[in-house]
Amino acid sequence: MKKQKKSFSILLEESKDEARRKIMRKIPSWNGIEGIELPSSLSIEQCSSEATAIFKASLAKEILKGKPVICDLTCGLGADSWAFSRIARQVISYERSDTLSSATRSNFAKLGISNVELRCEEVSISTVFPECDMFYADPARRDGLGKKVFLLEDCTPDITLLLPVLFTRAKTIMLKLSPMADLTMLTSRLGPIIREMHIVSVKSEVKELLCILSSCTADEPNAESTDKPTIFATDLDENGSDLGTFRFSPHEEAISRINICHTPHPGDILLEPKAAIMKTGAFKLLCQRFGIGKIAPTTHLYIAPAGQPTEEFLPFFKIFVISEIREFCGRTIKELGEGYPHAEVSAKNLPLSSEELQRKLNSKGGGPYHIFGCSAPSTRLLIVTRKP
Repeated sequence: MKKQKKSFSILLEESKDEARRKIMRKIPSWNGIEGIELPSSLSIEQCSSEATAIFKASLAKEILKGKPVICDLTCGLGADSWAFSRIARQVISYERSDTLSSATRSNFAKLGISNVELRCEEVSISTVFPECDMFYADPARRDGLGKKVFLLEDCTPDITLLLPVLFTRAKTIMLKLSPMADLTMLTSRLGPIIREMHIVSVKSEVKELLCILSSCTADEPNAESTDKPTIFATDLDENGSDLGTFRFSPHEEAISRINICHTPHPGDILLEPKAAIMKTGAFKLLCQRFGIGKIAPTTHLYIAPAGQPTEEFLPFFKIFVISEIREFCGRTIKELGEGYPHAEVSAKNLPLSSEELQRKLNSKGGGPYHIFGCSAPSTRLLIVTRKP
């Protein structure tokens, strides 16, 4: 029997329902508010989650003190302006789209927000910006054709052009960038005005990269110091609560030494850095901070001795207990594949991917064991682990 096609009106309603479900997953606090307007799927995609918006507001409160005035240059659906409004005396927000600014203004009214002034205007070098305590910007990372862009000057607005003007109106700028952006490149491009960099993950998945820029930092006597910027890796729960923060300076990583663990044993603890920690690149410093060993200089797996308390590792590492350690060879792959048919599999610093190694082991996943294939200083290993 031929399937009956759905009418356009039904498809439109289904699309609206899916959009509502997406925004309610992103911002649970808006759930139950009647008449929330969602003009486009792109605006939902680009909208900050409640957890990350609350984190940015708490960070602004810590930096600025008191009841600040914050200017949001890229309002969109307004999740960040909404969060800022809870800690600020006033929020001045800019949105270039007539449709989106109208929807956001309506949503703010329904949410009972009275301290946000929304201006429908595209910010540019000629914009007359208000004096404020902090500017916030989340430049759009798509060009006019909808293709993703990566360079700062290709984003909209071009923050590199606006910085000199913005610093005449505020001393602090919070800049949200792609979580894929390279930290070293950003430090080189933005120079001594970078005060802090925050890698923000939610339930171990990196969501945002925030740069705190300060005109004061560039004027400090040691503006070129290797201690700047301070880098933070923070993991949040879905409510925006801080589960743990790893803080360091590039200089600390530069002077740290790797402690190589040459002989891991069954019963030892294997530690795999979570995504935000991996993003920092502080691979030597982890050895110093936690008193742990690294399997190899370029293999980002760490070993702690059997029996060491694991509480301090929880915010920053995935934790496993080693069951057995085998040489990486065809015979061992066959034996482990037969012995652990439902193990999860990861390849670290090997000339094959995790998926390829999983196929070689013929493992279906889903069981209590996790097999790591990795390079050690003079050999390659297969390490069978389980959750503690």
